[in-house]
Amino acid sequence: MDRHNCRTCTEELKQLQTVPLEEADVAIVDTALLSAGVTPDSFDFEEQRLAEAFRELPLMRRRILEMLFVEELTPSEIAANLHCSVQHVYNQRSLAIKRLRERLIKERKNDR
Repeated sequence: MDRHNCRTCTEELKQLQTVPLEEADVAIVDTALLSAGVTPDSFDFEEQRLAEAFRELPLMRRRILEMLFVEELTPSEIAANLHCSVQHVYNQRSLAIKRLRERLIKERKNDR
């Protein structure tokens, strides 16, 4: 795409109106989710599974994930807060995500 077309697209995007979430057409969202196989019950169930798996993580790994994904701190900021190395933050994040993934996959296999 040349520069002129990119500018045109950017200008068109800027002119698009956004709609507050409360006013969004719920039927369109529901249809999209249902076509993807997501039902309100299945979503709540998966969310519950993730919360349970998260609670089983060691405290330090839970805290690091909270700081990364909820508080949106950088690994450097987390390392400073916890008085550890940045590499330790990366390692603990990887181990935590690996354990969550393994637990959720194992549960999904057990459900079948």
